[in-house]
Amino acid sequence: MQVMSGLVPPDVFLPTGQQSSLFNYGKMEATTVFWDQAQEYLGLTRFRLWIVLGGEPMHSDRVGRRKMLSQLRAIRLGWLIQLKAMFNINTSALYAIDWQTGEMLFRAGQPLTLDLPQATEEKVPVTA
Repeated sequence: MQVMSGLVPPDVFLPTGQQSSLFNYGKMEATTVFWDQAQEYLGLTRFRLWIVLGGEPMHSDRVGRRKMLSQLRAIRLGWLIQLKAMFNINTSALYAIDWQTGEMLFRAGQPLTLDLPQATEEKVPVTA
């Protein structure tokens, strides 16, 4: 087994303080690292990325009790990263996303709906 270091910042992605297993909050540094690297990878400005994630223009990009991304926006951000990685979507031209309909609006003003593979409800037998 080969060990590689330097890709994951040490002590950043750990929970803060003493917490129960039901409520684990990450450190603010983890949110900052995740946000900054995602912003660079997606090629979006801070403001545009906040709008694409469904944020209101007049609110901060890190709101809430702990001044961190909400779980909803973190999931959306992860999905955008996956779209760019798997489908080579030009996210730098992304203007907005209607998260309810799934339409992506690009700077040219033309919506794009991706035909992603639908989940099947095929039942897999469980063997003991």
